Amino acid sequence: MYNQEVFEVFVAPGTADPDQYLELEINPNNAIWVGQISNPSRGDQSGISAEMVEPSSSKIIHSVEKGKKSWSGTLSIPWTLVSAEKATQYRINFYRIVSTQSQTQKDWKCNVDNCAFLCWNSTLSGKKPAFHRPRRFGLLTIADK
Repeated sequence: MYNQEVFEVFVAPGTADPDQYLELEINPNNAIWVGQISNPSRGDQSGISAEMVEPSSSKIIHSVEKGKKSWSGTLSIPWTLVSAEKATQYRINFYRIVSTQSQTQKDWKCNVDNCAFLCWNSTLSGKKPAFHRPRRFGLLTIADK
């Protein structure tokens, strides 16, 4: 799914630079991909592996609304999918791959010439997009009221 328009979330419990994290993707067709990522280098793009989580067993609730020139998606992620115990702090990043051109082929693929690669906390990857850089994940704090 990451080769076309998609929204992605990478999340791990705690404050350390994670080498294991959850990746979730949703696209304009309301398809989702869920995987447990192992990234021992924490960012040099080598040795990354993924164990797919069956979407139907993930208990993620998801939906997409489409406009004429836009779409928005909603993901409801169970805490137990991220970690066995609910944490108060998480390392997280949000990514968006946006087509900058009209696409006529069903099997088109995003690249730096036809898509924008956006993220909440910059991965500092320059002209070669690289999202799997957990050292660059931001910090999310969940506080009780």
